[in-house]
Amino acid sequence: VHVDIDKVGSKIHLHGSDEALDLAVVEVENITLAIEEDVELPSLLVTHLMAKRSAKLNKVQEDHPDVHIDFSRNGNTAQLRGRPEKVVVAKNDLLSFDVKKVTRKLEGRETAFVVGKGGATVNRLVDDHDVVINISNTDSNSSEVEIIGFEGNINAALSEIEDILYKNEEIEEILLVQPMQRNKLLENSGATVKVIQAEINNMIGSNGIGVLLVFEKRPKEDMHSKDLTKLAIKTSRMSMKEAKNL
Repeated sequence: VHVDIDKVGSKIHLHGSDEALDLAVVEVENITLAIEEDVELPSLLVTHLMAKRSAKLNKVQEDHPDVHIDFSRNGNTAQLRGRPEKVVVAKNDLLSFDVKKVTRKLEGRETAFVVGKGGATVNRLVDDHDVVINISNTDSNSSEVEIIGFEGNINAALSEIEDILYKNEEIEEILLVQPMQRNKLLENSGATVKVIQAEINNMIGSNGIGVLLVFEKRPKEDMHSKDLTKLAIKTSRMSMKEAKNL
């Protein structure tokens, strides 16, 4: 298409094929008839849309290619630019989004389990569920995880967090050990016990709860008794099976 601009008469002359002219006219009208409107949005919605370029924001822009959506201004204002009728549709779509927030308290090592090594776990949760996750300390031994997003996404992310915490919960089981087994485990200053603990801890990695094997204390005069001895195994729920097998 060839474009001539009549500066005196404020006219644009287009020359080209019918198909090209139709497309050109649409583009020109999108520019010349465009308006700008500032839309005040809920703060949670802005937080969610702007976090790592939310998939929902990408979808809005795909659905409204002729409307420019600008979040670069401060505050919770979005600037929409385009033809009036198209701006109205894009605006209504944005305002229809119902973004929510839920919080959950984390105690002790639960924070480390949710964050993961180098933030790997929390970053995966954010990407998998298209949510915003903020974790802030409330005191020296607890924190609060805040999840922002759409209800279904929040529920899925929270469900996975609960599953992570359940699997990493420290539990204790008692095994009854024969005297011969006890002596074998404790010989050489408990070398065998230390090997078992090291093997399990290597499997778990740095983010999990290590295993602790503790025999019940017995008087010296009972050391050669033929009675069964209690062995307490303390580790995470997901590591207990491996610990017992070893």
